[in-house]
Amino acid sequence: MPKNHACPGAQDRTTLLGDESSARPLPRIPHGCSHAIHSALAALPGPIDRVLLFDELPVWIVTRYEEAKQVLGDDRLIKDWLRLPEGKPPFGGRRYPEDGYAPGVRHLFGLDAPDHTRLRRITQHAFSARATARWRPLIRAETDRLLGAFAAQGGGELVGDVFEPLSVRVLCAILGVPDEYHEVVREGGATLFGPLNSSDPRYLRVVTDVRSMAMRLLRKARNALSDDRRGNDIVTLAAKAWHDGTLSAPEAVGILFQFIAGNTLNTVSVLAHGAVRLIEEPGFADTLRGDPDLTQPVTEELLRLTSATALSTWRFASCPMTIAGTRIDTGDVVLAALDHANHDPAAYPDPDRLLPGRSAPAHQAFGHGRHYCAGAELARAEIQIVLLALARLAPHMELAVPAEQLPWSPLSFLQGISAVPVTVEESGTRPRS
Repeated sequence: MPKNHACPGAQDRTTLLGDESSARPLPRIPHGCSHAIHSALAALPGPIDRVLLFDELPVWIVTRYEEAKQVLGDDRLIKDWLRLPEGKPPFGGRRYPEDGYAPGVRHLFGLDAPDHTRLRRITQHAFSARATARWRPLIRAETDRLLGAFAAQGGGELVGDVFEPLSVRVLCAILGVPDEYHEVVREGGATLFGPLNSSDPRYLRVVTDVRSMAMRLLRKARNALSDDRRGNDIVTLAAKAWHDGTLSAPEAVGILFQFIAGNTLNTVSVLAHGAVRLIEEPGFADTLRGDPDLTQPVTEELLRLTSATALSTWRFASCPMTIAGTRIDTGDVVLAALDHANHDPAAYPDPDRLLPGRSAPAHQAFGHGRHYCAGAELARAEIQIVLLALARLAPHMELAVPAEQLPWSPLSFLQGISAVPVTVEESGTRPRS
């Protein structure tokens, strides 16, 4: 992965601090630069380590594949901290960036069965592999349009000019969000699980905008149900469930929130890394152009190699338990380092190589178990289509700065390159995906 020189001082924040409950100092996981976090996680001895996150929050981090899989599938590790015994608040009454609870809605990131099952059932068919296949023509058309314009103007910045607009456009079509709200969705995707503290005025404004948009669209869809409209977009499905009492109003809003918050950053991060690789490794682009059928297994390897999810979302021990021989107490926060689990040599021999024909267990880029990413198939479709289009344009593209100077996102739970400036020579042609 490219090294980052855009996070001055990040290295200094990895010093050891004392923990009140132990004589041993705890490693501090830095925040404010995902590349520094990536490096700090890689330095942990594993398989499970007690660390300080966000300067003062003690958490357990699991870095090996099998232990991470256990964490993701263990129902004793709950998502809804309100279900913890009284006197066991996991955040000590504070709020942290990316805690996922500040928006004040009920969503999949913070629910357990049976509520999680009930909410997920509303939209699961809309994001299945079969349903996603219907959106491939739109993804191809938007990819061709955006990359064509990008090439015609001689290049630009791939994340802001191509990857984000594509992801937002496709997501809005599936959600049923009109064009007038596309900027609200874009800001929501960049901010809701971003680096801003929940008391930051910018964060509060975006949360308010997304909630207001969601309620307006849901009310409009609910009022139109009597018109015999049979829409299958997410707004209509959530409005129907709200109307018949399957969902509460906060849960209906939460369904829109979860897809806005969790879709764009993950997909865009993998595309950014894939683009750099295609530009820097001509043989890689040649291989994809020569055999487009390789796009699918290459996508899976890129997802494993460049997992956008550095840390899983919050999980809390609902009772005393043991992970990798270590006692975990009730209320303790437990996080899986998914990217590092995906590089575990015990699961993936020669883990840093891209091997499309690799025989290995399923990667954890989308998680595992009941909280497996609901939008995984949509992300796969976008990555596959864009990668092939980029492979065709790659011979005409050149990075505008050295790869090691590309900036990484200022996030803690999500990671990746945040900008890919490139130039396109005049002979670059409109890519066809």
